[in-house]
Amino acid sequence: LERTLRFALQPSAFLLPVTGILLITSEFSQRTAMTTLALVPSRSRVLGAKLGAALVVSVAAVTVCFAVSLIAVAIGGDAGSATWSLNAAMIPQALVFVATAMVTGVAFGAALLLSAPAIVAYLLLPTVWSGLAGSIHALSGVARWLDQSETLAPMARHPLSATEWTHALATLAVWMVLPLAIGGWRLMRRDVG
Repeated sequence: LERTLRFALQPSAFLLPVTGILLITSEFSQRTAMTTLALVPSRSRVLGAKLGAALVVSVAAVTVCFAVSLIAVAIGGDAGSATWSLNAAMIPQALVFVATAMVTGVAFGAALLLSAPAIVAYLLLPTVWSGLAGSIHALSGVARWLDQSETLAPMARHPLSATEWTHALATLAVWMVLPLAIGGWRLMRRDVG
């Protein structure tokens, strides 16, 4: 079940952040920000509501992933493993994996406020960082802390150790919290008109 769940979680963690980006940027590209901010003038409440919606979608996506995994194992089995085994730590960890990916998408959308650049930045920057960290020996130590493929991807594979959680939290601070802080600052000061 764990192996099947891992394969079910990967598309969600890849595609949901694009939805998160569009959740924020559509306010400005579709010119609905004037209506939204006229109804709710507190921009922090609007950002909070969008983050809440992103988390609700994340929970729904993880629930669907679990359901699909259960159906897949029931129909075809999980080749080469104990079919119905699932470590209990994987359940909240799967939720954290998908939810942080979704919130990172919202953060990039808020930081750039334009759909296309935000999607490109979300997909390209971590890839460029991984490439640089892999090819420049001086960055190999930092890569353990900031490379999403090394720190966040294991969340879908196995229960993380305390050291792995520390690396994941450092990665999230740079790739999720920093863009969210920049995006929150930009949203509070952006002219709606």
